[in-house]
Amino acid sequence: MANSKEHVDLITDNWNAITSDVEMRYIVDLLIQKRVISPTDWDDMKKANPVVKDQMHAFLTFLVRQPKTSFKKFIDALKESRKYNHIVQILQRPVSRPYNARQVNTQESIILFSDNLKVLAYVLMKVNFNYNLYIYIYIYIYIYIYIYIYIYIYIYIYIYIYIYIYIYIYIYI
Repeated sequence: MANSKEHVDLITDNWNAITSDVEMRYIVDLLIQKRVISPTDWDDMKKANPVVKDQMHAFLTFLVRQPKTSFKKFIDALKESRKYNHIVQILQRPVSRPYNARQVNTQESIILFSDNLKVLAYVLMKVNFNYNLYIYIYIYIYIYIYIYIYIYIYIYIYIYIYIYIYIYIYIYI
C-alpha cells in the first residue's frame, strides 16, 4: 500500500526544501534501522546518484511508493538526527494548511514571527519567497512602531500639558 495522498502532497509541496537541506548521509543509517530502505536499495541509489541532492531526489521518489508507515519513520529519522527540526515542523503541517505564504494570514505570520523565528527565516530564505508574507510582517512591524510612537507622543503631550498647567497655577495663583 503506497503512502497516502496527504503524505505524497506534503513531500511534493516541500520537495525543494527537503532536497536542498536534508543530506541522506545523516539519516540513512536511521532509515535502514527503521526498515524504510534496505542497505542494497541504498547502495543502488548511491551508485546511481553520486550527487548528494540527487540521492535525496531518488530517496523521495522511493519514499512516496512505500507504505504509509514509511513516511512516519522518515519523520522520526529526521527528528532523531536532531539536524532537521525545521523540516520536521514543515512536514507535520496539515496539507489543508500548506506552508505557503499566499495562504498565511496576518495572525499566523505574527505567530511565526514571534514564536518560531527559525521556521520563518527558513521560509524567507529557502522556500519560494512570496511577497505577501513580507508585506504581512512589514505591516505588523509598522503597526507595532506606530502604536509605540503614538503612546510615546500621547504620554509626552500629557506630561507637557501637566507641566504647563502646573506652571500656570504657580505663576498666576
